[in-house]
Amino acid sequence: MARERKKTSASQYLVWGLLGLLAFSLIGFGTGGFGGSAGTIATVAGRDVEAREYGRALRDELRALSQRSGQAVTLDQARQLGVPQGVLGRLIATAALDAEAARLGLSVSDERVAREILAIPAFAAADGFDRAAYERALEDLGMTVAEFEDDVRRELARGILTEAVTQAPAAGGYAEILAAYVGEARDLSWALVPDALLQAGVAEPTEGELTQWYLANEERFRVPPSKSLTVFQLSPEEVAREVGADEDAVRALYDAEIDAYRRPERRIVERLVFEDRDAAEAAAARIEGGARFEDVVEDRGLTLADIDLGDVTEAELGPAGEAVFALRGPGTTGVVEGDLGPAIFRVNAVLDAVDVPFEEARAELAPRAARAAALAEIDDRRGPLDDLLAGGATLEELAEEAGGTLRQVEWTGAEEGGIAADPAFAAAAEAAREGDFPELAALEDGGLFALRVDAERESRVPTLEEVEREARAVLREERRTEALAERAAALAAALEAGEAPEGVDLRTASGVTRDAEVEGAPAGLVSEAFEAEAGEAGVHAAGGEVAIWRVDAVTPADEAGPRAALIREAAAAQGRADMARDMLDLYARAMQNRAEVQIDGAAIAAVEAQFP
Repeated sequence: MARERKKTSASQYLVWGLLGLLAFSLIGFGTGGFGGSAGTIATVAGRDVEAREYGRALRDELRALSQRSGQAVTLDQARQLGVPQGVLGRLIATAALDAEAARLGLSVSDERVAREILAIPAFAAADGFDRAAYERALEDLGMTVAEFEDDVRRELARGILTEAVTQAPAAGGYAEILAAYVGEARDLSWALVPDALLQAGVAEPTEGELTQWYLANEERFRVPPSKSLTVFQLSPEEVAREVGADEDAVRALYDAEIDAYRRPERRIVERLVFEDRDAAEAAAARIEGGARFEDVVEDRGLTLADIDLGDVTEAELGPAGEAVFALRGPGTTGVVEGDLGPAIFRVNAVLDAVDVPFEEARAELAPRAARAAALAEIDDRRGPLDDLLAGGATLEELAEEAGGTLRQVEWTGAEEGGIAADPAFAAAAEAAREGDFPELAALEDGGLFALRVDAERESRVPTLEEVEREARAVLREERRTEALAERAAALAAALEAGEAPEGVDLRTASGVTRDAEVEGAPAGLVSEAFEAEAGEAGVHAAGGEVAIWRVDAVTPADEAGPRAALIREAAAAQGRADMARDMLDLYARAMQNRAEVQIDGAAIAAVEAQFP
């Protein structure tokens, strides 16, 4: 019973990443999204780029930009950054690669497609694949099962093509240059400059000074656009507490996973088979005389992977089982007659028998059974709740009817955690406008939500009166840092001249590399010191901290040491990855140039018109 081993290729990582993004996009994506933009926005060598693909990709890009910037990014703002053009370019490049994969006859089997879909976590259930969730998610997106499976098939075929294209050679001298750069070290002297050296203190800003400073810095206090939302949420946890765990369902779950709760004693075993007993006895004598088992295996022209049986029961070993299980710990047997002839077995670990009765397992299984029941109950309730909303029910009435949670949320697009972290909720909150009719949609955890915009507020700069306390504190801190930096400049000059600066606790650090952190020193001090030569000193001021530093010595990288070897290896790997990315980009561009590309500007405008 050989243990299965898999090698994960670069293309598999690519495909999994794409599948993950696709699964996240599917869950809870309502029919009120881009499904209305029917048709295609472009055709590449006969391959259509669909409007829904462009809408989804553009939405995801806007959401990512909003999260990074901390405020909602509009389509107009994104246009200034060239975002729509970039999204369109990527989709056209993908279509060109798909067309090339089709031309080369690259495809995958139905079984491979099924394996990938079954492995998507969003469609997993306690008892395996949740077909209902799968079909419902596709229906919400406006896709058929055949369309989605065709997408997956094309992703996998494209992965085969990209893996072939991106086989990059080693990075050559780049690795040596980087190893010398990264491995260089410095000895440093440094000290924090304390507030106690500001003998005169920091003057409190006058009203006039504060006003003048605020007018020059008011953008720092800009309030992002926001929405006041009323949110209805029906979570699996709430419903699970309501419906509880059916005893028969818990028992069924236990029976389905009985191998995890009841299994016989096992051994992790390797089996080295010989052509005849004499050869086996000779090998056993070598091992008994002190030879390593690994060496005996290698002399047979085999590897440990070739002889690995994995974890097995006594029964699975057949006639050799008794002798192998007589070992109570790691070790080797003598020559044993097995199913394949004389062999030597090595036991690497003993796995004790497991016997967890249902009564003990129930505490672990009951919450899972209750959750599965809750998901089924939520699925049953969705239709009636949709009908209530369609009939004009408010979210308050919906919560009263369904027993869900009703909460008020101030949404800016920068929220994290909780329901705000759900992709479907975030997309709905970004797209919703005051006066929109609430629609029920699915959350990633299987729950439901609907939201209503009660008020929308544009981005604005607050008045000084609104933020006076904060503005005064920021200005006071800036003045303190500037005063300390001025004092530190004189101290750094003394340090560079070889004098001991007064009023600071001078510390030293030896063998500091570029990627190291010096305990107690401000972040960024080390990188500044690496811009200087031996004997030079400087001032570091950031984050409210001010420090002085001096480079006492510069030590070149030890090119023969183990650290340099690791750096070269990592640099070579990074270089190959960079080259592979460039090769794929060039290949995709070549495919685009060779293919006939037609772009429908009107269709693109129709999709973009649905964005705020």
